Amino acid sequence: MLNEQIKAHVRGIKADPKAQMRRGIRSSVRGLWSNVFGRTDFVANMEASIRRGLRSAWAEGAGKAGILENELTQDELIARENFISNQFSYIGGFADSIEASPKGVGKLTPFFERAEMWVNRYTDAVNQAFVMANENLKLKWFYGDTQHCEDCDYYNGKVYRAKVWARYGIRPQSILLACHGFKCKCEFVETDEPVTPGRPKKMKYM
Repeated sequence: MLNEQIKAHVRGIKADPKAQMRRGIRSSVRGLWSNVFGRTDFVANMEASIRRGLRSAWAEGAGKAGILENELTQDELIARENFISNQFSYIGGFADSIEASPKGVGKLTPFFERAEMWVNRYTDAVNQAFVMANENLKLKWFYGDTQHCEDCDYYNGKVYRAKVWARYGIRPQSILLACHGFKCKCEFVETDEPVTPGRPKKMKYM
């Protein structure tokens, strides 16, 4: 019975692109930290895991709006590529930190915790793809069950069309929020409520 439970758990991980993304990133971190491979392989593995994960996230977000991956517009494809490429810009600094505190010098856990910043971009990508694919839908910012930053506190309950949220680049889990999206559990929910007057203020780090 236990073996069947383990097998089911493994199948669930394989079927979950976010879990696969986390596993790939963690494997890269562990490899560099323990000197199994060098910086070049670390960067290549990180980029591959991030690209696969975020492409899946984008397809998931667009799919929520009824749009297939092969139906994405040129603007959506450009936005997806920019989103992914932006994540690559942080890999070099992360490699520096790991190489400065390898196995035998520093602990692995803090690097796994830092790696979650990339994993959290999965939900951010889902949100952006969904908003772009459903621009006229009215979306309400809804609190998640976690401690809230000043931005999430401000946006909570606000209602705008998806294209307005997208125009200003505002969405849950964004790295530009005051909380940097880390552990953010806020979400957009469809609503028939009236649109909030005016326009949303910028996120703290915009």
